[in-house]
Amino acid sequence: MRIPEKLPNPPKYRDFPEMTKEEWEDYYACREKYDIEMTDEEIKSIFEESDALFERGLNEEACTILNRIPAEPFTAISAKIAGGFRAIKFLNLSKAKKVYPDEF
Repeated sequence: MRIPEKLPNPPKYRDFPEMTKEEWEDYYACREKYDIEMTDEEIKSIFEESDALFERGLNEEACTILNRIPAEPFTAISAKIAGGFRAIKFLNLSKAKKVYPDEF
């Protein structure tokens, strides 16, 4: 994995911690792993799989697979603003990157 020469800066908020080089490396590794475009059929399949997990009481597992669905751009940018890069680390940002190419 190659780390960009100039890493983006996390949002500046009071008491908002900076990210280390290792945290940036991990973040970019997640981008490569999770930012996958999906068809409507693939998304439907994930919803069906998560429904089955919820019915079995496996709520944490269901929520984890729901993160594989591309986040809506406004949701992704809002989560980034509210919680920083750590809050969006495990989201699929493939849709959001198209609308906000310089934010993720």
